Amino acid sequence: MDILRIPTFEPADEAILRYAGHLTPVVNGKRKVSWSTVSSNTSSEVEDLILPANTDVIQDTPTLEVPEFVQSRETYEFLGFNAKTATDLFTN
Repeated sequence: MDILRIPTFEPADEAILRYAGHLTPVVNGKRKVSWSTVSSNTSSEVEDLILPANTDVIQDTPTLEVPEFVQSRETYEFLGFNAKTATDLFTN
């Protein structure tokens, strides 16, 4: 099976979010992103996200666990399928 490995975050966005402490490294095909990055809706809040921040931001705020790649078994799990069904869907 030929799978496109499209990352959930573009490299530049990942670098900015990691630098600001809003994104964790990938562990088991998933990473945590601070909820504030996905719930912001004003330009001033977005500007605050890219300024150098305390590297513990991710530990001090609610997070959302997202898959590393858009097309992956982890994405099916993110959408609510159990591990077996996600694996079956991804491999077929």
